[in-house]
Amino acid sequence: MKKYVMGFLVCLITCVMVLSSCGYSQLTNSPTTTSNMQVIGNTLVYDEYIYFANAYKDSATLSGTQNNTGNVGIESLYRVKTTKGAITYNTETNLPENVEKVLSKVVGSNNSFIYSIGEYIYFASPSTHKDINSNDTFTLNSYFRVKTDGTGLKEFYTSSTSITNQTILKIGNDYYLIMVDGTNLIKFKLGENIEAKTILASDFASAIFAKTFNTENDKFAYYTVQTKQGETVTGTYLKKVDIVTGEQTQINEPGQNDKTITLQSVFDGKLYFKMNESDSKNYYFKYETGTFSTRIAISPPVDNIEITSFNVLNQISSTTEEITTYYLYSTASKTFCLQSGNTSIDSSFDLINKASTILFTSGDYVYYSVASTGIYRISILDKIEQQISDNTNFLETKISFDGRYVYFYALNTDNTTGMYYMHRADTNNAELGQSCSVQLLGQLQTTDQPADEDE
Repeated sequence: MKKYVMGFLVCLITCVMVLSSCGYSQLTNSPTTTSNMQVIGNTLVYDEYIYFANAYKDSATLSGTQNNTGNVGIESLYRVKTTKGAITYNTETNLPENVEKVLSKVVGSNNSFIYSIGEYIYFASPSTHKDINSNDTFTLNSYFRVKTDGTGLKEFYTSSTSITNQTILKIGNDYYLIMVDGTNLIKFKLGENIEAKTILASDFASAIFAKTFNTENDKFAYYTVQTKQGETVTGTYLKKVDIVTGEQTQINEPGQNDKTITLQSVFDGKLYFKMNESDSKNYYFKYETGTFSTRIAISPPVDNIEITSFNVLNQISSTTEEITTYYLYSTASKTFCLQSGNTSIDSSFDLINKASTILFTSGDYVYYSVASTGIYRISILDKIEQQISDNTNFLETKISFDGRYVYFYALNTDNTTGMYYMHRADTNNAELGQSCSVQLLGQLQTTDQPADEDE
């Protein structure tokens, strides 16, 4: 009998060890304050901990039960404990220490999303539900929240389409998850109890909202509704909806709807869009409040300029605290810039004289990537370019920024699997004129780990 009892105990201890290694042991020192990120991606930074999607997983490569809770390995939600922001590395393996798995669930993928409110982390993960034909639906998003110690996992919504436009806005003292799900603009009011979804608008051609809440006007989401004769689009109505109250307002009136409006962004309480004017030429505009006639053209005619992306930068003077707004227009070969108030192409200046992808703006810097070269930034003031990361194999998506570190997915030096792991690059090195410093945050597949030099 003793032999069987001992065998059971050994089995039990083994199970406990396995579960602990999979991230199901109770985590301690759980953060309860909201992580404050300047740019939202797949990383959250607290005082002592960095929470992150350890590796990127394309939802198209998932199958079967791979994303079921408990089945996910290296692509899970992890955290690393820091000391005054610094990560400790093993001197023999050069791998991070104090790394823990928080939740066995894919949190870094095509349409992933991660945000924190107090002790809760809200995230989107590829759906594990089946459709009516029992097919996988990994391209859809399921939305969850979990406590920072990995407990209390709760699913509260699964999308009906692939989600690419989503954010959480803090308006007043309340938090709202906003997303475009097909032709529905949806909100969830978040809190101890998550309220049922509210459809703010539907049957629109396009919809857009602020990524962060900075001013009172950022409480509005904007959407367009097309007018048609038969199957021919004859114009566009521009509307807005108050995210808090749900009140809808039509901005342009009949007689003003014979234009094609292409929404660009909502930034610091202003809507930016492209539209053809009465001279039949296309311009970029900004709109803040009031009637449609209060819109202001901010660009020269752009019909002969193939703009690939549009961005806004607000530069705050360190001496007067006055704000100067710059508009960034990217083409296939360069990014040129116009200061607010100037609409002539002769008043523009070339900021980046190469093909690049604008990642985000912060302060007087524009952060951008160049294929096969790395991540850079350039000041709108002195036009000096600084390299932030020299890792040439990285993803330009799901990038985060905490004011000092840029977080991104990249291949590590000894990579053999093609898996992209979360890294960070220190912008302080650029400030000090030092070489790039890129750090791995979490764990690697065994075959991707640095080779033992003694072998």
